[in-house]
Amino acid sequence: MVRKNLLNFYCECLPITKIDILGERITQLILSFSIPISEISSFNVDTISVFLSSENTNNQWQKLAIGHIEQHNSSRLTLFIEQTLDCIITKTLKFDRVRLRQQRCHIQFKIEFNHQIKDIYHQVLDDIKILPIQHLESDKFNFYSFKNIHYNLYTPQENSTCHPLIIYLHGAGEGGDNQSHLIADRAIAIFIEPALQRFFDYPFILAPQCPDFWLQEFKVNNVTYLGSQDYTKTLIQLIENILLQYSHIDRNRIYIIGVSMGGYQGLRLLTDGPALFSAGIIACPAQIPSDDLLDKLNNTPIWFLHSLKDQIVPIENSEYIINYLHNKNPKIKYQFFSDITIQDIHFDPHCVFLYLYENIPNIDGISIFQWLKQQIG
Repeated sequence: MVRKNLLNFYCECLPITKIDILGERITQLILSFSIPISEISSFNVDTISVFLSSENTNNQWQKLAIGHIEQHNSSRLTLFIEQTLDCIITKTLKFDRVRLRQQRCHIQFKIEFNHQIKDIYHQVLDDIKILPIQHLESDKFNFYSFKNIHYNLYTPQENSTCHPLIIYLHGAGEGGDNQSHLIADRAIAIFIEPALQRFFDYPFILAPQCPDFWLQEFKVNNVTYLGSQDYTKTLIQLIENILLQYSHIDRNRIYIIGVSMGGYQGLRLLTDGPALFSAGIIACPAQIPSDDLLDKLNNTPIWFLHSLKDQIVPIENSEYIINYLHNKNPKIKYQFFSDITIQDIHFDPHCVFLYLYENIPNIDGISIFQWLKQQIG
C-alpha cells in the first residue's frame, strides 16, 4: 500500500474516571491511533504497559493492571484497569489530614509497548499524547458562584414541567473550590444515574461547596479548625435564587441531604427555612443546633442515620436531637448501625453515609429512597 501524503502516526490516550464507594478513580484508557494499525488483532494485556504517578503513589511510577482490552476498530481500543474496591492508586483525590481537606491529585501517565507498533503503511508509532482526564459523572454538572461560595448544579436531561430538587451538603473534608465534594464518594454520582433519575422523577441536584467549613469552630484529634462564617443565610438565598431561575422545580419536593458537618448545616437550613423544604436526611450531624432552633423542626420529616461506633461524631449528637424532637415531631425516623461494611470491606464507622448512598437504610420494609420520594408538601 502506497502513501500519497506523509502523515504523523501517533496515539492519543484518553483517561476516563468512574466514581465508586471510595470516590473517583481512573477506570479505563481509550487509545485512538491517527492511522489504522496493521495488526490490531494481536493486541492483548501483555502487549502494553500503563504506568501512573500521583500523590497517591508518592509521585512514583506504579504499573497498572490491565484487566482486558476492547477493540473497537483498527484505530481505537479501550484498556480496562483491573483493581480492587479498596485500591487507592488510581484515585483522583488525596486526603490531607493536616488541613482536613481533599486535594486534587496531579496524575501523570506513561505508556509502553513491548514491540514496535506500525500503521497500515508500515510507519512506526511516533508519539503518544495523553489527553486531559474525562470525568464521566462530575462533567455533567455546571459550575457557578454565588456570593462567596461555589456550587454545582445538575440539570435533568428529561424535559418535564415539574422536577424535584435535591440539595446535598458535604462533610468537613470536601470544602474549598476544587469540586472535590462531587467526587469524594458516590454522594452526588448516585443521584444522576439514569435509574435513580427516573425513580425520583428527574430531579435537579444542587451541591454547594463551602470555602472552608460549615461550622465556625470544631475539633478533630485535639486540633481546632475554624470556619469563616455561618453560611446558612447565604445558602437559603442561593436556593431561593435557583428556584427563581428554574420555575419548573416543584416547590413541594425540595429535599435536603446532609452528612457529618453537612448534617449540621442541613439541620440549620431546615430550622431557618422549614416551609421551604419537604424533608431531610441527616447523617451523623457534627453539631447539635440550639433548642430554640430545634423547636422549629416540629413538622419536618427527617430521617437520621448514625453509627453506634462513630469516633469522630459521637452518637450522642443524633440521640439528643431525636430525643428532643420525640414528642414534638411524629415525622422523625432514625436508624443506628454498628459496623459499616460494604462488599466485605469494613469502613470507618463514621462513614454511615455510605449506607445512605447504597440505599441500605430500611424501616418497616421502606427504604430511605422510597421514604424520601414519598415526602411531598
